[in-house]
Amino acid sequence: MTYFDPDVYNKYNLREDDRDEIELYGCMIADAIDVVKSDIEDELADAGDNPIAKGIAAYKLETVEDVRRMMAFSLHGMIADRIESYDDDTYEGLQVRGDHERRVKGVEYTDMFAPAFELLEK
Repeated sequence: MTYFDPDVYNKYNLREDDRDEIELYGCMIADAIDVVKSDIEDELADAGDNPIAKGIAAYKLETVEDVRRMMAFSLHGMIADRIESYDDDTYEGLQVRGDHERRVKGVEYTDMFAPAFELLEK
């Protein structure tokens, strides 16, 4: 097990109150990113044939994607911190429950940060 093991460090292995809190943060971040991204896309549409304005808007969109990745990494850190704070009995019980819930829902993670990016999806 490593700090980045997606089978351990995901929302399904959190206590309910911790999961609710982190999911709320994910929704708030995703909403804020969507608003900014939408404004930049409108700016890009209004740029017309102006290559400088298009270049600036494209750069802003890349920056928004960078911010989204950084926020996902921060959420991943929050998940890991919460899970690491549980005592051994709590951790083991949540791990069993989380594994079962993921199997029932058909959730399979393909990379170590997938659980964090999942929190930023709507």
